[in-house]
Amino acid sequence: MGIQCCDWERVECNNATGRVITLYLGSTRNRDLGEWYLNVSLFSPFQELERLDLSENLIAGCIENEGFERLSHLSNLVHLDLAYNMFNDIHVLSGLSEHSTLEFNLD
Repeated sequence: MGIQCCDWERVECNNATGRVITLYLGSTRNRDLGEWYLNVSLFSPFQELERLDLSENLIAGCIENEGFERLSHLSNLVHLDLAYNMFNDIHVLSGLSEHSTLEFNLD
């Protein structure tokens, strides 16, 4: 039997489909490593993702052409927590503009 990611800490899955619906990745990166740039396309395989917490990870921005606009195909995404990172809020907001129903936290 393969690895069951639904049993991992910080991962929540849909009981019926077994697919990941929530990733709690807040405060998971070692702060001593300093700020860094996120490749948002890493979340593309999570087609049923509803909630994504990336708070408190010292994210300074996104890799070029791999920004938050890459989340536009995740139609189930309703909550994105980006609080306590290092980005320019205007840039983040422009990448999220295609998600009219997305609730996000930048504070």
